Amino acid sequence: MGAVRYPRLHISLPVRHGTDAATLEKSAGHLYGTSLPVGDESTHAVVAAHRGLADRLMFTNLGLAKKGDLFEIDVQGERLRYKVTDIRVNGPDDVKPLTVEKGRDLVTLYTCTPYGVNTQRLLVTGERTDAPSGGDPGPVERLPDWLVPLWGLLGCWSAGPSEDRRDDREGTPKATPMRRTSSRGSSSTYWTK
Repeated sequence: MGAVRYPRLHISLPVRHGTDAATLEKSAGHLYGTSLPVGDESTHAVVAAHRGLADRLMFTNLGLAKKGDLFEIDVQGERLRYKVTDIRVNGPDDVKPLTVEKGRDLVTLYTCTPYGVNTQRLLVTGERTDAPSGGDPGPVERLPDWLVPLWGLLGCWSAGPSEDRRDDREGTPKATPMRRTSSRGSSSTYWTK
């Protein structure tokens, strides 16, 4: 579906449809029933992810968000920027802060809090903004799907022939049989290079 990036907090995650356990185990998820994060007016998308996992950062640093921070949503080849306008902690059933506000393009980053207890929800809401004064880096580049397998083939081809084939090409025999006779008169065969 896309990606969420919050550079100051070192957050960079793919965003997939839904917030089921399997989705949130490996990515952020778009909360079903909220707007899609596509940059339209009068929309409010919600992107959820875990925090406090032992082996993944996910939204762990979201508690360090500050008003005025910028985060980005990459979707449909575009990078949409959002400026944090609201940070709050709510009960898990309070959906009022997630409603659409006429004329505004909002995205809320949503996670459980506090660590280990997870009885409340941390909501970091941003409103769509123009690119910062540094300029817009342009649309997000996406590799064509056919290019990935082609790179794999080129990688195999560029690795070149195996060592055994190089020996043949250079005229060096792969191995030479040698016969050795022991002091008791028995013989054995071994190979040398």
